[in-house]
Amino acid sequence: MFYFHVSPLVDHPIGSIIPPGRYGQSCRIFLNGGQPPDHNSLMNGLIWEVALETARLSVNPDLPSRLNCVFACTTSDAAIAFRNRYRHKTFPIFKIEADEQTPIFVGDLDVISNSARGRPMIDVWSEGAVNYWTQIPPGATEILIGGPVKVVGKLSL
Repeated sequence: MFYFHVSPLVDHPIGSIIPPGRYGQSCRIFLNGGQPPDHNSLMNGLIWEVALETARLSVNPDLPSRLNCVFACTTSDAAIAFRNRYRHKTFPIFKIEADEQTPIFVGDLDVISNSARGRPMIDVWSEGAVNYWTQIPPGATEILIGGPVKVVGKLSL
């Protein structure tokens, strides 16, 4: 099956392999007892990832980890919408293919990006983290591909 990947890298040649875990590497640069993130949005992102990874390990550790996956969208339109809302509009979008045996998970992007405002963070994040892994997403989704993917095309936008 084909998916679409928004990348901050300018070019992935056709036929090249994108390894999983680039996002996870950026989360893991902060060491316990070391320099904390210097921006609240970075800290919030790390808290979300800790909650999500803890929930995954509790609910079903065989699911692909957000910290060791390639993120993707199911359609080119979904990838364009994701890029335009969450990434720089100049980031390229690549058509990718995963091996049939590669674990795939469909996550609820709205749980992370559109969580209820005005509720205690600890409640929103702990409930949201479990729901991310256990509920069928009613809205926007993100695909977690738990292994390397092959670049088979690039969208011309």
